[in-house]
Amino acid sequence: MVTYAFLNERNFAMKAWEYRNISIEDRFEQSKQIDPNTKCHNFLGFRTHQGYGKIKYKGRAYIAHRLFWILNKGELPQDKYVLHHCDNPSCFNLEHLFVGTNADNIADKVAKGRQYRPAGGKEHPRPMAKLTETQVIEIKNLLKRGYSQADIHRDFEVSRQIVSDIATNKTWIWVK
Repeated sequence: MVTYAFLNERNFAMKAWEYRNISIEDRFEQSKQIDPNTKCHNFLGFRTHQGYGKIKYKGRAYIAHRLFWILNKGELPQDKYVLHHCDNPSCFNLEHLFVGTNADNIADKVAKGRQYRPAGGKEHPRPMAKLTETQVIEIKNLLKRGYSQADIHRDFEVSRQIVSDIATNKTWIWVK
């Protein structure tokens, strides 16, 4: 049985149907916990495994901070995202939110160190690659010398599949 953290005016836990029948503004207010240090308005309702609040409104599921933005600032085009200055996915404090594109979101993550970017990214045309060409050359040399894929993947801290794909020339074909 699922329990809900929402309390009604008598401080009793609400049933799901009771929760859905209160106004969206009251739902946000009852789902809010303000962090005194960061001033984040943390969403206490259902959260995704990444920590984003999820809420249903008019029969549609929304990410909580996006819906809160829409309700307070107006509609957004589908290609726009509501991003966090605070990097707290459950926060829906309007002062911590801003609108941007997917490219803005990725640039923000990279700038804040939350997105993996290889040190030698210029060596490879795919900036999200986990390995540089220099590392792949080293891996190919180790494979030629008889080292196991299991040892190599542990040493380079990549998945075994990546090493296997290099060994079978499924990826990094141009590297000799």
